[in-house]
Amino acid sequence: MTVIPPQFPHHDPDTSQDWFSEMYLKHFRLMIMIASHYCDEPHDVEDVVSQSCVVLIRKTKLLMRMSQEKLRTYIIRTVKHNALNHIRKRAREKRMIQELAEDDPTNEQSNAFSGIAFLEEIDAVQRAIHQLPGQQQTILIRKVLHGETNEEIAERLGITTDSVRKNLERARKKIAESIYIEGR
Repeated sequence: MTVIPPQFPHHDPDTSQDWFSEMYLKHFRLMIMIASHYCDEPHDVEDVVSQSCVVLIRKTKLLMRMSQEKLRTYIIRTVKHNALNHIRKRAREKRMIQELAEDDPTNEQSNAFSGIAFLEEIDAVQRAIHQLPGQQQTILIRKVLHGETNEEIAERLGITTDSVRKNLERARKKIAESIYIEGR
């Protein structure tokens, strides 16, 4: 897999934003390599690196005071932990979908064909969920899998309940469209 780091204009690392951009460019390949060690799919690698950047951005002031060796170790550990969390999250989603399939009263286990068709539908839903934009995916998972209310989701993400409702509507519509297109 060939990955090209994003291009940022060159800045003097006087501000934390400039420092982070420089640090990111310097360690981008390392982050990709670590994430690739744990994740097979390129989109999962991208997700892990993005999640790691969010964590690192929040710690910029601390990171700026670290030696290069400690910074590199911190980045490696952050990417590793995010990759492991990502893998656990995907496994948890798959388990929940399988549990839903087992609890479905319409699932006739004696009919092998209907069981296979049902599993294919579950895979289609799972693929559609993973194709959703980040916030829609997060909101849908919090609502459906974690059972959170719109108010809880809004508070946790710092958005309005109306925004949560609209994102849920859009996510459900995109999933339905994706499944319909895939089913053709």
